[in-house]
Amino acid sequence: MDEQEIITLNHLKNWVDDWMRACHKNSVDPSDVPFLIENDRRRYRPFSGSIGFGSRGVTVAIEYFNSDIVRYEPKDERPEGGGEYWKSRGASGFDVSGFVASRAAGMRLLRMVRYVLDTDETKTYLDYREFEPNWIQFKFSAEEFDVEKLDQMARANGDVLTETIVRMCVKGKEG
Repeated sequence: MDEQEIITLNHLKNWVDDWMRACHKNSVDPSDVPFLIENDRRRYRPFSGSIGFGSRGVTVAIEYFNSDIVRYEPKDERPEGGGEYWKSRGASGFDVSGFVASRAAGMRLLRMVRYVLDTDETKTYLDYREFEPNWIQFKFSAEEFDVEKLDQMARANGDVLTETIVRMCVKGKEG
């Protein structure tokens, strides 16, 4: 027989109250926190829960008997003038990482890089982790790009990367 942990409705309410306080503390409107509840009663796990705040929204995860999972998918935002939002974390000797608005935005940026470099095999990559949907990073390799220049140009362009900027920062190109 599988082990189960049963909690009271009051215990669940206390978790939600904590999340509401965290939303208010971080200036997030709780009505703007979307989630999906899936039900799968075949497996049992103890109750757990968490909430995290990132640069582009809120992550909420709740699990009860491994059946009620709350998922948050960030909105796929695109700049009006084209390109992709990319907020640099600063250049290092081996890469320059930055946050993208969504997984879809990161995939579009990866397609752009592959197109600009004319290869499907790049050292530049999308760092997506399902358990961290608000912390989606896109990492440009210093072997392929002038990461200092890329960092500066993206910041100067309001944290937006365009194909022109990416092309200008390919290692060994003048621009």
